[in-house]
Amino acid sequence: MLFIIIAIIATIFCVNIVWGKSKTMLETPNYRVLKQSGSYEVREYEPMIIARTLVHSDYKKATYTGFRRIANYVFGGNEKNMEIAMTAPVLSNSPVDVDSEYEISFVMPNSFKKETLPEANSSNVDIVGRSLDLVACISFGGWAMKSRVKNYHEKLNN
Repeated sequence: MLFIIIAIIATIFCVNIVWGKSKTMLETPNYRVLKQSGSYEVREYEPMIIARTLVHSDYKKATYTGFRRIANYVFGGNEKNMEIAMTAPVLSNSPVDVDSEYEISFVMPNSFKKETLPEANSSNVDIVGRSLDLVACISFGGWAMKSRVKNYHEKLNN
């Protein structure tokens, strides 16, 4: 029953993506694991700063377009031409919850504050504070295709 409530509270579907066999670990947002069972966890996240974009499209195109927009920002597409370290995971809302408007986000490294991050060159990218609070997460390999996300979303609600 707890997981149904958490899935409704969470406005994102948290997916951990493994980036190959690189020895470089990507920074992740700070969180505390409240419960763990098999491949899922209930996490309580600390407030964070995100770079986000809204994309009006189907899930597959939205995640691709959103990822490229934010990647452009962190690879120097900003007023200072500053490169910002990649972090994980990439966040998006779930296609179970929405049909055509997706928010795709990268968490900014902990060393930054909202005031110290450069403005994006694109008006499609915003830098905002975010509090996720409680989130039910499931880890899996491969791409977060719509059918897979729906399947894992359903598993979290059971």
